[in-house]
Amino acid sequence: MYAKNVYKGQRKMIDLFCSNGSSWYNKKFFISDVIKNDIRKGKYVVGNNLFNQVINIQPDCQIDMLNELYKGELRDKVVYLDPPHLIGAKSGIMVEKYTSLENEKQIEMLAKNCETISDMFLIIKWYDKDLDIDSFLNYFRPYFVDTIRFGDKKKKNTSWIIIMIRKDML
Repeated sequence: MYAKNVYKGQRKMIDLFCSNGSSWYNKKFFISDVIKNDIRKGKYVVGNNLFNQVINIQPDCQIDMLNELYKGELRDKVVYLDPPHLIGAKSGIMVEKYTSLENEKQIEMLAKNCETISDMFLIIKWYDKDLDIDSFLNYFRPYFVDTIRFGDKKKKNTSWIIIMIRKDML
């Protein structure tokens, strides 16, 4: 499902798992300049009865990047990737809010789709609870020339990675 105006204009970045934009500090930029993708759409109540939170997911397009090879119109975009970090989880607040991966094979499909969309950069946030960062990056290695990694001392398991893609080397 695609919105007609998604591909027009100067929007050069796509957030592949936008959810409600909670990872964006500047929501104005998220709303106006980023193509938002998520397989979900609508309002969701997450949490337990004491601390319910309503998240409103309104993507510009709904592309399943985890289960099928993408062959659409999105090309030459910078990809912001904050995928589900839990593998095989079926319940819990994090699953309700961000969903989960069924298996590691979905990461391989995600890496192929990122390479299809971008010939510039991937900006990735990864939390290595179920899969360590080096194993995660192995799925992306065929597509990149170099990486920049940085993290936060308070969030020791979270890494931010910038991957520079070189299609001429494939």
